[in-house]
Amino acid sequence: TPQQKVNRGIMQINKMLGEMEKVVNNNIKLKTEMGVQSNHFWKSTGKRFSKINERMIRIANRLKELSQ
Repeated sequence: TPQQKVNRGIMQINKMLGEMEKVVNNNIKLKTEMGVQSNHFWKSTGKRFSKINERMIRIANRLKELSQ
């Protein structure tokens, strides 16, 4: 049913976000342990950070819309 599809989709999103959180936490740990500074990132990494941030804001807005 449509309700089941929406619920399964939300479950998948939650699982994916958990995986993303693990990756981010691992990278933060590596960055701090290895003493990597932000200026050591590639130029394209800064652009990717901003694109990811924009996408997450859009997704958050869409989730608010979905939950209403």
